[in-house]
Amino acid sequence: MYTFVILKNDCIESKNVKNVMKAIENLGLETVNKTIVIPNRQKLENHYIEYKDKSFFNDLISRMENKEIVIMRVIGEDCIFKMRNLAGKADCSELGTLRNKYGKGLHANIIHTSANEKDACREINIWWEFFISEDVFYHNDLE
Repeated sequence: MYTFVILKNDCIESKNVKNVMKAIENLGLETVNKTIVIPNRQKLENHYIEYKDKSFFNDLISRMENKEIVIMRVIGEDCIFKMRNLAGKADCSELGTLRNKYGKGLHANIIHTSANEKDACREINIWWEFFISEDVFYHNDLE
């Protein structure tokens, strides 16, 4: 099984990429096709299309647009469920989760994880052009 994950620019800016990657690996999951990208507005709007009519949509896009993010596939048994639980609620209120530990609230919550298999497939297809066969950075690159 696989899922799609974004470590958002606030994760990079707060220097928590290494901590998040370690937490993912501690669940027995493998991160593959990791790459740093600088997304444009169109790519982000396509990714977050389900929120287009929400009041926070433009703020969400603006916060990530033209800033470095890390995209990756995560593979392993029950990875979607495990990643959703590890990330926690978008508002960072769930104790013991990555968002609670490293996030600053709904609009600075450090991570995106696919909600289900269908979304994972759609999201990977959106970002596919950026994936390569070898990881392009290691934890130390973003310390």
